[in-house]
Amino acid sequence: MSNDYNVHDSFKNRSSKGKMTWIEYNGEEIADSELCIDYIKDKFQVDVNSDYTPEQLASGFMVQKMVEDHLYWTLILYRYVYEGALRLSAYRSFSFLFRYMAKWKVLKDSKAHGIGRHSTKKFLLGEQPSQVDCSVFGMLSQFYWHGFGDPTEETIKKFPNLCQYCERTKTEFWPDWDKCITHGESGQTVK
Repeated sequence: MSNDYNVHDSFKNRSSKGKMTWIEYNGEEIADSELCIDYIKDKFQVDVNSDYTPEQLASGFMVQKMVEDHLYWTLILYRYVYEGALRLSAYRSFSFLFRYMAKWKVLKDSKAHGIGRHSTKKFLLGEQPSQVDCSVFGMLSQFYWHGFGDPTEETIKKFPNLCQYCERTKTEFWPDWDKCITHGESGQTVK
C-alpha cells in the first residue's frame, strides 16, 4: 500500500522472538504484524486510514480482529493438522518428525488460543441459552442438517461436541422439529 520494501522468506528466517511475521529496519527487529504496521505508520508518518470515519474504522477493526484471531487458526489447523496437510506438497517434503512436531505445536497453540477447546456447558455461555445460541444454532443447523454433502457438513460431523450441541438445542426447543421443517420437498410445513 505504501513505500518500498524487500520480502524475505520468514518461514526459515524468523525474528529473534521466533515470530514469522517481522520486519527489520536499521538493525531494529519488530515482530508481530500489528506491531510492524504500527512501527511503519509511526516511523514513516503513513496513515492509510485517514479517509475513513471512526465508525468505518471500528467496523474494519472488528473484521481485522476476527480474521487475525479466528480465521487465522482455522487456516493453520486445516493446513497443518486436518486434511489439507495431506495435500500440501511443500509440507510433505519435511521429515515425518518435523510434520509430527508441527502438527502437535499447532494443536497445542490453537487450544491455548481457545480454538478447538470447548467447555462442558450445556449452551455457549452456560446452562441457559442466550442470544448467542440463537445465532450459532441457526448457522450450525444449516451445516449439520442442510449441508448437501459439502465439506462443511462433513467437517461439523467430525466434532461430536458440535453434533451434540445441535441435537440438544433442537430437542430442547423444537421437540416437534420434524413437523416444523419442510424436508426440502414441498416448501410447506406439516404444522
